[in-house]
Amino acid sequence: MDAAQKNVTEISQFARTRGKAIGAGRGPLDECRETSALRLGDALSESLDLMATQLFKMAEKSTGMEMSHLYMEATELARDRASAVGEAFRQHYLWHFNRESRREGKQPAEGQNDELRLLEPDDLEASLAAGTLANAIFNSCSEELFGLDKRVGLLINDPDLNHGDNPLGPEVVGNAVMEALEDQELPIKVRLLLVSQLSRHLPERVREIYREINSKLVTRNVLPTIRAGLRRHAASESSAPTPQTANQATTGSDDLFGVLQRLLSGNIPAAGAASPLAGPALPGGAAMPATPPGTLIQTLNQIQHGKAEGMVGINVAALANGQANVLRDLHGSAMAGMMNPLDSMTLDIVAMVFDYIFGDERIPDAIKALLGRLQIPMLKVAMLDKSFFSHKNHPARRLLDGLADAAIGWNPVEGHEGGLYRKVEDLVAGILEHFEDNLEIFETSLADLQAWLDAEKREADRLAARSVLAVKSREQADRARQVAHDEVESSLVGRPVPAVIRAFLTEHWGLLLADLYLKVGVDSETWKGALATMNDLVWSVAPKMDSDARRHLISKLPSLLKRLDEGVKYLGLSEAVRNAFFSNLVKCHSRAVKADALVEDEPLQTPIGPLVEDDVPVLEVMADFEPVEPMAEADAPAEMLDVGVEPDAGMLAFEELAGLKRGSWIAYQLEDGAEVRAKLSWISPLKGVYLFTNRQGERAMSINAEGLAAKLHSGEVRILDATPLMERAVDSMMEQLQRNAA
Repeated sequence: MDAAQKNVTEISQFARTRGKAIGAGRGPLDECRETSALRLGDALSESLDLMATQLFKMAEKSTGMEMSHLYMEATELARDRASAVGEAFRQHYLWHFNRESRREGKQPAEGQNDELRLLEPDDLEASLAAGTLANAIFNSCSEELFGLDKRVGLLINDPDLNHGDNPLGPEVVGNAVMEALEDQELPIKVRLLLVSQLSRHLPERVREIYREINSKLVTRNVLPTIRAGLRRHAASESSAPTPQTANQATTGSDDLFGVLQRLLSGNIPAAGAASPLAGPALPGGAAMPATPPGTLIQTLNQIQHGKAEGMVGINVAALANGQANVLRDLHGSAMAGMMNPLDSMTLDIVAMVFDYIFGDERIPDAIKALLGRLQIPMLKVAMLDKSFFSHKNHPARRLLDGLADAAIGWNPVEGHEGGLYRKVEDLVAGILEHFEDNLEIFETSLADLQAWLDAEKREADRLAARSVLAVKSREQADRARQVAHDEVESSLVGRPVPAVIRAFLTEHWGLLLADLYLKVGVDSETWKGALATMNDLVWSVAPKMDSDARRHLISKLPSLLKRLDEGVKYLGLSEAVRNAFFSNLVKCHSRAVKADALVEDEPLQTPIGPLVEDDVPVLEVMADFEPVEPMAEADAPAEMLDVGVEPDAGMLAFEELAGLKRGSWIAYQLEDGAEVRAKLSWISPLKGVYLFTNRQGERAMSINAEGLAAKLHSGEVRILDATPLMERAVDSMMEQLQRNAA
């Protein structure tokens, strides 16, 4: 377990800054949280101050007693409790910010309507008012939100904000404002009146704050440039048909072959041809039959079995090793005289298919050689049945596609004596030996291949599931650290805290919170007590400006010190560290009672040391794919869960990630220039970590979305095209022929 966890890492420049260990430094997300909480709280207080005069004038002009009383209540709050509302807003806002940044805030969409119907009338009105305020902010800040959504989405591993709201977006602000007003125990009508006025005054202030945060994120190199607008759909960019659209448009069994035939002949129809499929007209008006004479198939059978070299002048040895396109040689062979123009054109098209196969970088050379032995069988298939080109479900075409797809993950290290290579070799040998003119052999061979691949996949999934468990375990630990980090940072926002207390919270109390998160969860009384102790500690060291605050501190100190001592013992801090902390705390309380100004960086005594000397626990960050050591087999589930995947140049790379599904293949370039291929076996729904393995489910590697997007952008990683081989070959042919005909 420990070894496995050490090998699971977060990878990317943004993960390095966001995912630092507690106390190890401030990342851009921390800066967003602090800046937005402080500035938005101040903006709310300022808006309320400004509204007080206007509300008072409205009260004076009101003719009805009820409305006058309503305006006066709103005036009193705006005038006397603006600061309290601003502070309450900060607390609610930080709660929502942390929840949204960890993607914990959304309920399933289908449950939302049911929940809405259960709301009390006042709650419903409050919810609608929060939405109204959010809409007002959005309408005023749409330009700023375009960049802010992209940048913050990148920081929280949700680039398109598919799984929740922007943590500092209008929805979060609107909800936090309503909750802050509710804390003041005001009648619902007063709250609604205040929100309606805030919808006029607050958005412009929020707009300036969003601009400031965008500017800070650009300074931190978080998407410094963002493309404006959306890319046009490919179909709208040009009215000219592409090879793909031409391929997809064919519906008849021979339409695609007809298109290829016309393109290959330079778009000049044969004189007197009854149809582009029937070939040139014979004397007397009879069309040449599309099906080749039996003698031609018999000759091809002889070539297939290696018995016709002297007769047709073809290099049978080159055909047997499958490393050259021997179909090109047939044009100059004796067999060419046996072909009618339609046969000759079919030969050209099949030869182009194998030109593409031999040039396809997805297929390893050793497997290409095996597929190359199928040149004659595939030529026979095309001559017997022109739907080979048009029908994606043609058995011979599906077999060729299946063999090519299976070959993507073949590694030469596997050798030629077993596994996939031997299976492909056996299937090819069977076709060469038995195929004459009955296409059923391709159905049988395809079923055989699929059964073998299914069995291999089941074993691969079983092995990969062990690595998934290791990733999940590490993710839970990382989540615990992040939750603890967020709680500590939130407790410090806007509060004057001596540096020594800040260090204790970030270096030690955060570790306690992370451990409790894993062991007892956030709903436990133990967790809530640890949060309360932290907040009480922060409050206790703030200057106490009046006698009531000082008396309150003195009354709370015994309980606070007891709880802190229990926490220190739980953490296992050394006696020296414990004594230094409590000695410093006494001095901090003394200053607080005297209401002295705090000097944050002024040391009070011996700095608080780490939990373990020279071994501060940190989130390990690597700059590359990291191997994942699987969990023990006994702990692995029987089956893997099938989890679905749910942009500047870096944003384009994120768009590519959207197409990655379980089973997709990538090519990853190593430092020495060698290329490794890996299959996407799992995507974490918790943190968006991508787990890749080889074809057998071994040699697991993990990387997060930002890291993978960065490598796609740099070219270190390529997503291998998942389009079936024959479809790609036909598209390539059509593109080439159209280009030559232009």
